[in-house]
Amino acid sequence: MVVANVIKKSRRVSRLELRLNDDELEIIKGSARLLNKTVSDFIRFSVSCYIQNNLNVDRSSIRESHVVAKKKESNHRTQEDSESIAFQLAKIGNNLNQITRAIHISNKIGKPVDLLRTYLLVEDYLKKIYQLYPLPCPPSLHRSDKTVQRRHQHIEQKYLADLLRQMQVVGGAELESVSDADLSDDHIEI
Repeated sequence: MVVANVIKKSRRVSRLELRLNDDELEIIKGSARLLNKTVSDFIRFSVSCYIQNNLNVDRSSIRESHVVAKKKESNHRTQEDSESIAFQLAKIGNNLNQITRAIHISNKIGKPVDLLRTYLLVEDYLKKIYQLYPLPCPPSLHRSDKTVQRRHQHIEQKYLADLLRQMQVVGGAELESVSDADLSDDHIEI
């Protein structure tokens, strides 16, 4: 994470005062303890993650606003990078669990989920993940990059075709999407 490295390596001369109630302070202290960080480091880490992930602020503009360390940044991921990636993967896992739960609940109440729409949403999330964390591809000795791309496209098209066929087999009627209100547990009998 570039932002965390820039913030960590720059000399800290500015001070920020923050007022919290006792509960908020305990939450922050407990979270810092869980990550084996000081409260200050935890707050800096949390703010940099929030800026990067929630506000979609351009990394270069953040870099320009801080004093950049003289040493060049190594290509190795730091501990903050690993923690940030683990945090993001946990959020992704949570989202997938929510999707699965929503599908099961909607099937229980007799309103099947629009599987094509769900597939496209998951695919969109995956594209966003790959943009945030591009994974290096191992060098291929037998296939060119174009061949690998064609293979991935073929697999995606085949999966989509299979999904559409399954949707036609499940029901002749058009599947409708399920609203958030329909996904609540309030009206499900167990």
